[in-house]
Amino acid sequence: MQRYLRLRSLYIRLTMDIQRVRDPIHGFIHFTDKEQKIVDSPFFQRLRCIKQLALTCLVYPGAMHTRLEHSLGVMEMATRAFDSLVKRNKEELRKNFRRLGLGIDNARQLLRVTALVHDTGHLPFSHAAEGILPKGKSHEDVSVEIVERNHKLFANLFYRDIVEHIKLLINKNVVVPLELQILKKLVSSQLDVDRADYLLRDSHHCGVEYGNFDYLRLFETLRVVPGAQGGLELAIDRGGVHSLEALLLARYYMYAQVYFHKVRRIYDIYLKKYMAYWAGSKFSKNLLNVTHYTDEDVHASLSSNSRARNGEIRELACRILNRKHHRVIFETGDFAEPPDKRDIGTLRDELSVRFEGAEFILDTEAKGTIHKFYASGDEELGEEFKVISRYFQRSISKESSVIARLPKTFAVYRIYCEGSDAKLKTYRNFARTRWQELSQGR
Repeated sequence: MQRYLRLRSLYIRLTMDIQRVRDPIHGFIHFTDKEQKIVDSPFFQRLRCIKQLALTCLVYPGAMHTRLEHSLGVMEMATRAFDSLVKRNKEELRKNFRRLGLGIDNARQLLRVTALVHDTGHLPFSHAAEGILPKGKSHEDVSVEIVERNHKLFANLFYRDIVEHIKLLINKNVVVPLELQILKKLVSSQLDVDRADYLLRDSHHCGVEYGNFDYLRLFETLRVVPGAQGGLELAIDRGGVHSLEALLLARYYMYAQVYFHKVRRIYDIYLKKYMAYWAGSKFSKNLLNVTHYTDEDVHASLSSNSRARNGEIRELACRILNRKHHRVIFETGDFAEPPDKRDIGTLRDELSVRFEGAEFILDTEAKGTIHKFYASGDEELGEEFKVISRYFQRSISKESSVIARLPKTFAVYRIYCEGSDAKLKTYRNFARTRWQELSQGR
């Protein structure tokens, strides 16, 4: 009888996974009938009309992929990572989740659904528009609101407390129960499945190789270790260290070549200004208003305002639609420091005085975190992450000289202007000479 029940349970589980879609990164992505109800919901289908990389298609024409395919990809990667952990650490995981009243299957389902809906709160053009939300709010907060609004749907499809658990995993500003700590790490950490998918996906659609790394090897070498305060923490076999190094280097390369590309950044600046005008008070009282809008709504507004009376709004719309942008006249290296930010502000001010009438745009927001592990020269230790071998356990920074020496933060500061080639050459010559003088004065 017990054998029959086990076989029946296996049959039900296998036959539920009948839905599948083709994906350029992962091949086939499978999901159950219940998960399809989430995929088919209006709040998820809206992601078909939200570009993953905003206006990056103006630089890399192939970057037309959306948040929907990324979300499906994150679910697939989360599942592969979780199944790899269960294969080698099933008993530890079973005991861990049991303390919260969850079985392995429920924990796996929770992770899959969280990965599926984590980006449902994105605004049109994704991160480029994040600043139009009320102060202190982000797209994660909108995602939480969406899940809460659809509480009955999730609870009826899966298990009673899944909504509260999803909210804990999505929200970055709450402390999760120790039993959910391992799932939180898979969703949001230094090697989470979100960044793993977007690095590979963005690289593929942009037609570059910078974001590629051996994620299959990385997931195969994931392990769990007891957390210092309880619960479980992610760790990695020594054989996966090079794959982790490759992920972090891919992140750096994609920052330099795609995410903070000089032309993409100036369009982000235009878009940010335009979105502030377009949004008005749309989201000030109800975050769920986000779900009423997509990239198509903003495109329609751009087209309309390219003929507007408001000169500034018309100019922004025309620059975006006609691909007419300012050009860089000066930029720092990839790892700019606080003194560089001060000096480039001074340089922009001096350029404005010296060349009166020219518009010089300063960009000091092209920056992001490459990793949070310890790096050489740091005053703080950074996040702990264990490397496991047959002979020892030690921190990733001690095992990997690449990670120990890789700067934590990417930052490049730029000044943009427009004009004839001759004028731009004059501006650049002045900026280069003055920057050397400012640098020597430190």
